[in-house]
Amino acid sequence: MKTSSVSFAQLRRLLLDLRFRETRKNDYIRFEHPKTDTVFLFRSYAPNDNVTVQDLVATGTQLDWRGLLYANPFDDSQAKKSETMKIASVAHLKSRLSSYLKASATTPVVVTRNGRAVAVLLGVNDDNELERLLPAHSWKLRAILDAADCRIDVGAGLTHAELWHAVESGKRAREGKEPRKRHPAKTVDDLAIELLSTRAIDVR
Repeated sequence: MKTSSVSFAQLRRLLLDLRFRETRKNDYIRFEHPKTDTVFLFRSYAPNDNVTVQDLVATGTQLDWRGLLYANPFDDSQAKKSETMKIASVAHLKSRLSSYLKASATTPVVVTRNGRAVAVLLGVNDDNELERLLPAHSWKLRAILDAADCRIDVGAGLTHAELWHAVESGKRAREGKEPRKRHPAKTVDDLAIELLSTRAIDVR
């Protein structure tokens, strides 16, 4: 039977981090997650044995289906990534925060609570990376983009040319005015965001 490049020790550590209970018999190993009634039975692997592809795929599929781990680390084509991925419970994170922060500089750290993935700890190298990361998780910006998509679908959007014509027109109109002290002059990007929040851009 074809084996993967993921060892049983790695798989076992992941399941224990997700709050599975391990029971060992002579001819099999049982992992049970009482809260979700999820049960896995494996043959008696040695820690350094590579898990079969069949066991790996079945385990990843069940974890995803049960909502225990949404990102599947068991794809054998990504085995090298799986080997370096960190998973930590909230309790472990609290007790070893410094080491997990250090680890997040090279790989994401998945944080679990009661066996469920609830957060991801990501390292940031500089302010520019932070500025790119935060808007991607902004509910306000996402709401603006979703509303813009809806307006495009009903034909109420601006074409790309119309957008930039409106931006440049607004910019020229503001250049002749004295900027208020409390409100600095808006940049082209600010004007684009204002237009985006009121009208959609149809760039298809």
